[in-house]
Amino acid sequence: MATLFIDKSDSTCGACGKGADPYEESHITLMGWSAVNDNMKGCGAEFTNVSSHYNFLGGLEDRIEEMRPDLPFLR
Repeated sequence: MATLFIDKSDSTCGACGKGADPYEESHITLMGWSAVNDNMKGCGAEFTNVSSHYNFLGGLEDRIEEMRPDLPFLR
């Protein structure tokens, strides 16, 4: 189980800290700079909640909650 962190320009898995597809239910696809040499597999952790490293930015929390209404937002 892990927190999905959705930030301004990327999303990361709270379990392994590597790039994640924000629309997947678990960390299946490795995204970003970590996805090299055809290694596109994430750690497999299931996303149980969502958060952001940029909670102080006005409106970002609302957009994240609209994007992932299935996951509770951790403040």
